[in-house]
Amino acid sequence: MDTDKLFELAFSYKKTKLWKSLFEDQLFAIELSGGRIGYVSITGRLGEHIAVVLYIGEEGLQSYFTLIDDKFAAIPYTEYNPVIVNNCCLQAVFDNKEYLNPAEYAAAKDYAGRNGIRISGKNAYPHFWKLEAGYYPSTITDPTDIGDLCIAIQTALALSKGPIVNGFDYHDFDIISKNSRYVPLIRCNGEGCSMTMTDLPKVEEYKIPEGGKYDELAAARLKKLPRHDVMQAGLVILPTPVEWEKDGSVIFPTCLCIVDDESGLALHVQPVALYEKRTHVMLNKFMESLSEAGFVPSHIKVSDDYTEALLRKWCSDMGIGLSREKRLPELEDFKSAYIGHFSREIDDEDDIVSDQAEMSYMLDELLNASSAELAMLGDAFGASIAMLIGDLGKHPELPPDLRNKIELLMDRIEETQNKPLNGRGRNASGKIGSSSGSTGSGRRTSSGKKLEKAIGKAAGKKGKSRKKSNGRHKERTYVVSVSLGKGLYRHIRLADTESLSNFAEIILQAFEFCNDHLHAFFMDDRVWSDADAYFCGDTQDPYEKTTEKTPLYKAVSEVGHKFKFLFDYGDEWVFQCRLLRIEDGPAGAPTIVRSKGEPIPQYPDDEDEEWEDMILWETLEEMYGDEDE
Repeated sequence: MDTDKLFELAFSYKKTKLWKSLFEDQLFAIELSGGRIGYVSITGRLGEHIAVVLYIGEEGLQSYFTLIDDKFAAIPYTEYNPVIVNNCCLQAVFDNKEYLNPAEYAAAKDYAGRNGIRISGKNAYPHFWKLEAGYYPSTITDPTDIGDLCIAIQTALALSKGPIVNGFDYHDFDIISKNSRYVPLIRCNGEGCSMTMTDLPKVEEYKIPEGGKYDELAAARLKKLPRHDVMQAGLVILPTPVEWEKDGSVIFPTCLCIVDDESGLALHVQPVALYEKRTHVMLNKFMESLSEAGFVPSHIKVSDDYTEALLRKWCSDMGIGLSREKRLPELEDFKSAYIGHFSREIDDEDDIVSDQAEMSYMLDELLNASSAELAMLGDAFGASIAMLIGDLGKHPELPPDLRNKIELLMDRIEETQNKPLNGRGRNASGKIGSSSGSTGSGRRTSSGKKLEKAIGKAAGKKGKSRKKSNGRHKERTYVVSVSLGKGLYRHIRLADTESLSNFAEIILQAFEFCNDHLHAFFMDDRVWSDADAYFCGDTQDPYEKTTEKTPLYKAVSEVGHKFKFLFDYGDEWVFQCRLLRIEDGPAGAPTIVRSKGEPIPQYPDDEDEEWEDMILWETLEEMYGDEDE
């Protein structure tokens, strides 16, 4: 069944203006194929969202009761609200054309054009949605869904024609709530409609999802980490829908926001799709963030039922304190900024310039802070800066001076804390900053907190959905750490499509070496191993693995992968490499994003003269030929 029948019924229904006679909570039931029961709501009486809405079965009915429950209507936008992600229904919606996507608009215009229908007036364009828990509304395509929605609109059309044959009138329909016992069941045939009262099934009230299962091995590893800091935690549903890579569907992801109780600085926890059915995934993502930060909070504060239900068992198993607070100002501030970052559309270049200036000022403040002040900012600050460093690649339009300042700030923090900000380990005392537990001056703390909020604003971009793959490899950006002994390393940003041969050239340039010898990569991190090695050299064998034929992403694809680059088979210069992070989008020209240590001379002084003499001799031979000839 195609959508032509839906359009035919929808354009007919629009003329009836039935929504002016029924309220949306005057539900009536209809019979669907396979013995299923649907519950129809006519919306638009209050002038908003003109639609025929069909809730199917007990799952749909539970969705409806959750939707109309007053306790969910009062939840602030910064709090987790199950209404946003639990609407299960089919809808025939009537909107102005600007609210339709291009495909919906084209379909409506095509049907109207083929059938001589002139579309005009407010809310004149019909389109058809399917809503599932956790998903963004999608266009109806399934034949069963199309058939079900057709029955709902046909019944609404029949109702609009007047009193029902057995004496009942739709104006007399009761308001249906979770306490109702009966609901009108409407049956339509060629001669009209009949109505009987049928039992309204009792459905379970919405249950808050509990956080039970999680990765116990990961939890065991966390128990070995030091415990510091009191954190505030809260769930939030991101307002910007994104494409879920698993199946290409568009979802509203849920994020667990974790901020330091004093500084308000946040740890990054990756958002989760379909959270209510996958609380274990959220807990595992949370533990990954703690592992990267290198510490476990000693206590967690929450202010809502949903976050408490998620963390209750996990905190108990981990021996971490969990308390309920009426208000958590630091968390509220962070969530407001976090949501604002995803929903804010920036169109004015002046706003972008202003945001960049604000971020530059805050970075200057932090760079001018003393080591003691930076140390007193605490664990969350270091983890937040590390997260920002990892996110820089998502904002290629961020000005170079801001990038450089963030890189310099990371160096300052590493020096202060005597550890790399890679989420591993602590200083010798196992603590960050002074033993007093002070967070330092409010001015510095405030700047640190604003810094995290400002990075997206300064870039001048809004979060966007990911696109589907076309089957070919989509270029990404790699950041690879390459070291040549202790205290001498370069962090190199380059495209993952660069060949290993080009990567070798980039490494040698970064360390000021001449590319005058052979090279090889050993991806199992063992020099001269044959297990997974790539050697340079011309070959006609299309199956031989050479550095010239192998792109970087084919040889290494996981963050943290260590491998060795060998240059000069005689002197055997061994460079230790590790993939630090993977960023979406093209890299542009290869660049060194971090650098430490002065380059080692490729040839010692006593060999430099021999080398220069050899080059000179070879040049003379090329110019004048061999004397012996």
